[in-house]
Amino acid sequence: MALGLQEPEKEVTALGVAMNKGFGVGDTLIYIPLLVLGLVGLWSRKMWGVFAMAGAMAITAYWPVASLFIILYAREVPGFHFPGLAGVAIMLGGLTVYGLWALCYLYSHRQTLSDSSR
Repeated sequence: MALGLQEPEKEVTALGVAMNKGFGVGDTLIYIPLLVLGLVGLWSRKMWGVFAMAGAMAITAYWPVASLFIILYAREVPGFHFPGLAGVAIMLGGLTVYGLWALCYLYSHRQTLSDSSR
């Protein structure tokens, strides 16, 4: 089943498809559980929720940078063609800024976001 979230192999080559699938597995096994734990922990006002959400936000800041540079370096690979780079770069930059902002917010409000007396 295809959801249309993957660029076609004719644009990004088989290696690009493999890298995207690898990110998908990493997101499924690491990022989504951290995000869910973070949300539950913050809802429960637990410090572990702050830590879990910080882990998820660190990944949120990291993967757009890695993805953008994979695309930039892959432009030299024969057969690789990625249309709309400017729009993707703006989106990825925004996600990185959001992840970094969230990390700073979590750190500076960690006592408010968790009830240390519990």
